Amino acid sequence: FSLGTAGDRTLTLQAYRAGQWTETGASIHLDVDADKLASAAIYEATFHSTTVGVNQPVQVTVVTSDAVSKLAVTNERGRAISFTVDDVTSNADGGLTWAITLSVGSAGMRILNFKAVDINGGIVPVDVQASIVVTAS
Repeated sequence: FSLGTAGDRTLTLQAYRAGQWTETGASIHLDVDADKLASAAIYEATFHSTTVGVNQPVQVTVVTSDAVSKLAVTNERGRAISFTVDDVTSNADGGLTWAITLSVGSAGMRILNFKAVDINGGIVPVDVQASIVVTAS
């Protein structure tokens, strides 16, 4: 489940037994951090190479805020580009550095859009672009 508003929350657990809900005596305390709700952002995406062959893997470094739960990549027409996340590291400034690998299936000067997804599953409205030359051979 997800909580979309900041603050302290205490959830009590109940069990459904013999056709009715009964208290279990257990509870969970959550502190929802307002900074994490409001600060999902993507800052940069950098290809490790300026040129790559069609369908050949290329590494990309993406820098985001720590409120980002995952990434998305699209091509010039808004179609999804699949990728693998190789590593995610925490930065001294509180952000995250993502190491990802992807490949592109057609040649040309390609401009890809890198998008951040917040902890609630929403795509952050501002993305970053990076370009690479994809060769036929």
